[in-house]
Amino acid sequence: LRRVTTASLKFNTEMSVTFFSILFVNVLATQALWCYQCNSSHHENCLESLTGDASLAPEPCDTYAARYCVKTTGIYGAVMGITRFCSSYHLGNECQYLSFPDHDRMYRACVFTCKTEACNSANQFQSHQIFFLITSLSMSLPTIGAFIT
Repeated sequence: LRRVTTASLKFNTEMSVTFFSILFVNVLATQALWCYQCNSSHHENCLESLTGDASLAPEPCDTYAARYCVKTTGIYGAVMGITRFCSSYHLGNECQYLSFPDHDRMYRACVFTCKTEACNSANQFQSHQIFFLITSLSMSLPTIGAFIT
């Protein structure tokens, strides 16, 4: 029989606590990011801004190493297409006008990337645009005032 000493018991207890602590941290770290996931071609409630009464709810991301929620919008003529999905890459925050060589119509395409739970419900870019607009206007007021007087 093996003799159990206080030192070996203490060592085993410390090892067990360490092992379970590492296991617990890993379980927490691997919990999935939750994002809204929809395509307006298939979901009629995949609108520009999701409201509380929409039937869509955030879902756990099944994309490998998902760290971001993304919303894309594209406008062609009067039709808007919207997708929301999970991504392991930051896809940026911008809007562009695109043209194609086979015709002369312009398309507007936007992408918004964020990294908190269910953050792709609305246009996250708007708050930055509003801040920029207010800052620009407040800095321009002295110049505008000089022209008026």
